[in-house]
Amino acid sequence: MFDFNKLYNFMTIAESQGVTDAAKKLRRTQSAISQQIDALEDELGLRLLERRSGRVFLTREGRDIHSALQPLFIQIEENIRSIQGRLAEVDGRIRVGVTPSVCDHLLIPVITDFQSSYPNVFFDLVLNPDEELEQKLRDDVIDCAFIIEFRDRNHFEAFEYARFEEVPICSKNYFEKWGHSVIANKMGYDALKNANIIDFGDDLPNIKHWLKKNSKNWQSITENLAPTYVIENYSSLKVLVSQHLGIATLPLYMVQEELKKGSLVAPYPHATPTLVGLDFAMRPSKNMSMPLKAFRTFLLQRIKNLKNPKKR
Repeated sequence: MFDFNKLYNFMTIAESQGVTDAAKKLRRTQSAISQQIDALEDELGLRLLERRSGRVFLTREGRDIHSALQPLFIQIEENIRSIQGRLAEVDGRIRVGVTPSVCDHLLIPVITDFQSSYPNVFFDLVLNPDEELEQKLRDDVIDCAFIIEFRDRNHFEAFEYARFEEVPICSKNYFEKWGHSVIANKMGYDALKNANIIDFGDDLPNIKHWLKKNSKNWQSITENLAPTYVIENYSSLKVLVSQHLGIATLPLYMVQEELKKGSLVAPYPHATPTLVGLDFAMRPSKNMSMPLKAFRTFLLQRIKNLKNPKKR
């Protein structure tokens, strides 16, 4: 199969005032364009262009190939415009529920990408805890939702959209006050008894989930442990951690840059992270709206592309 990019470069030159003009249209250097044409000629075993008096002309073979390809390229452009037109015709609103923890980092970028293809589809975002989102899906208050933890997944059509790792994080400043004792006294996970814990709830759901994976004594460690701050939002947890107020389990995707710079620290670097799944859910329906159908298809294709990046 021939390289479409090389053929496109050739067609652009054939319909331009020369290589310089073609390079401007293609936003590439003249040398890069010339290399592409040389490679195409080698692949075809034909001379497509000839240079005379500083100008470029099509050879007889070049003219024949241009004549053969021109209607095909016109058809491709018409097909693309037709697809773009159909996408633009999809309009309406989608009511999306999402747990506040992941809205900023995982949902907003998805909506932005989706609207670049479907500019007439708009979103109403409903931020609620998972349990409330499930109820609103059942009551038809929202069309779909991104949920981390279900009470009853069987009520919905759902698939895993994303998965991320979560680990305890604190600031460098806080680690120097509290965390050094973990190393110096080899206190391990027991040191959490002396830490300021920031979590989603009074029952420490995040830190307990992580501790269960890493310590057989997790119950004795958390038995009399109470959170210093309670807030059900990853972004807010990160702000409190960055202000040196304690330790919280955070998704690694949120703190990669700060960990590299050293402003934030993972005090238990060799521990097993918590693996968190984010599901896309909607009510089973045979009469799905066009905007919702397009959004669901978009998410499935996005998952497929992430799993097979080389095929994108």
